[in-house]
Amino acid sequence: MLLIIGLSICSAIAYALGGMGGAWWKNTKVRDWGTPVCALSILYIYGVPLPIWVTVVTFILMWAALSTYCTPKDQEDVYAINWTCTGLLYGLTSIGVAFTTKHWMGFWLRVATLGLLIPLWSVKTNKAWLEEGGRGFLFAITMPLLAI
Repeated sequence: MLLIIGLSICSAIAYALGGMGGAWWKNTKVRDWGTPVCALSILYIYGVPLPIWVTVVTFILMWAALSTYCTPKDQEDVYAINWTCTGLLYGLTSIGVAFTTKHWMGFWLRVATLGLLIPLWSVKTNKAWLEEGGRGFLFAITMPLLAI
């Protein structure tokens, strides 16, 4: 359990660093690579057997989802509806895991949990580093749901 919490904290750090911009270690690639690696590592700790191709596809889907806040091109602010779409998209990135493991209840539970918690966290938190870190933490800490 401590390892899962530790990986979720590492995911939070990678997510927050990826949102800072600036130096190479604050580049969005830290989020794009770090958060999925932490999340997928949690699945392996839980003993969820995945073929390598499912892991690669899931990683790519996670990377793609982490690179957007689901906002239209001309929209400057991110609203609750955008965060809801983002949370749902984060959950849907594990569709390949659900197809492989047949753990559909856990998959839909993770989709719903992220669809609810990502907007709640993002709207209620006003410190950027804490807001981003929280999203990264939620992204990873919900991975064990995929084993249900």
